[in-house]
Amino acid sequence: MMLTAIDLTRFCNKNDIRIPLQQPWSDDQYSYATDGHILVRIQRIPEITNTDGVSLEHLPLDHDEMAEWHSLPSEIPNDQRVPCKVCKGSGRITECNDCDGTGHVDYTFEASNGETYEENHDCPVCDGSGKTNGEGDRCEECEGKGSQLVPASVKIESIGMNISSHLLLKVHDLPGVQIAIKSHGPYDLPPVRFRFEGGIGLMMPMSNQDA
Repeated sequence: MMLTAIDLTRFCNKNDIRIPLQQPWSDDQYSYATDGHILVRIQRIPEITNTDGVSLEHLPLDHDEMAEWHSLPSEIPNDQRVPCKVCKGSGRITECNDCDGTGHVDYTFEASNGETYEENHDCPVCDGSGKTNGEGDRCEECEGKGSQLVPASVKIESIGMNISSHLLLKVHDLPGVQIAIKSHGPYDLPPVRFRFEGGIGLMMPMSNQDA
């Protein structure tokens, strides 16, 4: 089973300011797509003529060297929708009056010995965003929806790593998908390799404290 160019766009981010992440690209042998957190490589699709992609020089695409491959979990939780932290669920924002939109406020403290101390902190009203919910502009953080999807952290026991549910849901329906990882230390988080019928890929894991 082979992926099509339309399928590859699932692994891009058309809203990313980094142009190479917005669309698939090809080299002589393969076609690729990535959103910065997941990368997919399949046999070259002739219709994908764009060659301006990300550098692959240091990416571990040595999947043939992996000895152990594992299945994905049978159940993967959906991302959770939570109120937007910027617009507080309204979908609209306006400039924070308390910090004049800077996201920061200055505090002055005079000690009993007469010394004066000045500190700069995140604005407690807008949490440092410079914006508050209101009737103003469309909130770009949540695209005006008032809520955001927050990925769940899924512990993959077979490889001893946590992976975002968002990434797992992107690959779980690929034909014959399997994952693998090389041994790692407590502070080393190498990308998780995956393979499927027609291609290979990489996924970024999540640290345990993000679980």
